[in-house]
Amino acid sequence: MTVSNDRQRWLAMAGIAIASFLGCIDFTIVNTAIPAIQAAFDADIAQVQWTVTAFVAALSICTIAVGHLADRHGRREAMFASMGLFAAASLGAGLAPNLTWLVLWRAVQGVACAGLYTVSAAVAAAMFPEQQRGRALGLLFSINGLGLAFGPVAGGLLVEAWGWRAIFLLNVPLIAAGFALCSGRLPASPTNAAQRSAAPALRWSLFAQPRFAVAACATAALALFYCVAFFLMPLYLGELRAQGSATTGWLLLPTTAVMALVSPLAGRGCDRIGCGRVMMVGFIALLVSALMQATFNAGTPWPWVLAAFACMGLGWGCVLGPSMAAALAALPQALAGTALGVATTLHNIGGALGLAIGTAVFRLAAQDGGFVAGYQLVMLLLAAVCLGALAMLLRWRNAL
Repeated sequence: MTVSNDRQRWLAMAGIAIASFLGCIDFTIVNTAIPAIQAAFDADIAQVQWTVTAFVAALSICTIAVGHLADRHGRREAMFASMGLFAAASLGAGLAPNLTWLVLWRAVQGVACAGLYTVSAAVAAAMFPEQQRGRALGLLFSINGLGLAFGPVAGGLLVEAWGWRAIFLLNVPLIAAGFALCSGRLPASPTNAAQRSAAPALRWSLFAQPRFAVAACATAALALFYCVAFFLMPLYLGELRAQGSATTGWLLLPTTAVMALVSPLAGRGCDRIGCGRVMMVGFIALLVSALMQATFNAGTPWPWVLAAFACMGLGWGCVLGPSMAAALAALPQALAGTALGVATTLHNIGGALGLAIGTAVFRLAAQDGGFVAGYQLVMLLLAAVCLGALAMLLRWRNAL
């Protein structure tokens, strides 16, 4: 391996990391901008929630399909196509003349991010020799975690400085920089143009294995929780507590920062006490967060608010990685890719369905009792989801 080749690999890795980071940050950056988008288009909560739901739904639908296309036509080509589509969708969202066009472009962003999420790690792994692969993937996943963690803060600062359109338009020059770094440096990957399967992409037969079914249900329940809660939390801070976008971003940091810090510790916990027990700790923390948030009103003390947000981050970090690890461990190694794809798809479906149900419940309760009544009822609903997940994990804790 020459120094020059090594330098080219790391330059390409920088480009991949930029693209993957943007895909991850777009999962959380929009939440802080929800109040500003709602005000800009004079929309109610049921309409504006589609800016998040469309993204998550498109991501859910396309995750497995994009992986198959990458295998058939080349991961390098899939990576470049995803980056180009993401740039176009970000430009379209940033220039959207109304909420309908914004939702449509957010759906296209979800399709593009399905490629960025599924292909980036595979391309990065293929670029490096075995002795450098762990370092490269560890760096990539750390950068992804930073994207999720600091999305709310970045969104708040951008909205405060330049308006909500900036959170989309800034993606364009950044993804262009990533494209330039990757251009001419990504290796070609083997393709399988004759790939065919009589089985569906989402293999329901996997759920005949109870350990996999429990892990998949746990990750879906987690996504349902955080997609709903993380949609309503900025609205609580903006509408009820009159906080600006930048302040809202900083106030949400305890959730995402704690999640990012806890995630690697949760992985070690899986090795020591088992994934099932770590996930139980996670859902207990989520339950505590939901019950604390169910008491929120316009005068709730800030330490209580921040503690509730931090509990959510603790639960998020204790369930996210362990649920995926448990899903992988439940099936033979030959089905590892399929297991991860199915679990990830169900995770995203749980988030999309949860967001639709949660906002519908919020609207119905808020019509009579106002924002506080809607917020509190949704949090009680999420508490019930946590109790269901805990009951399931208690039954199967020794198997996971």
